[in-house]
Amino acid sequence: MSIEIIFFGQLADKTGCSNVVVDNPGSIDALSMVMKMQYPNLATAKFVIAVNNKIVFDNEPIEENAKLAFMPPFSGG
Repeated sequence: MSIEIIFFGQLADKTGCSNVVVDNPGSIDALSMVMKMQYPNLATAKFVIAVNNKIVFDNEPIEENAKLAFMPPFSGG
């Protein structure tokens, strides 16, 4: 099963693309590790991951047809 990941802001610059389709590694931690290996500039970047428009903080499984986004730090005001 493949999943689509969208990169926002400086993360799109660091990866050189705004979105990518990859095989689902099964969990958020595994996905983060795969993306850091594929895009080494992500290894030093700060970001949060959202699944289906909700920011996830723990290692969670990635469900079929989930929509994922890598987002840089942001602040409200």
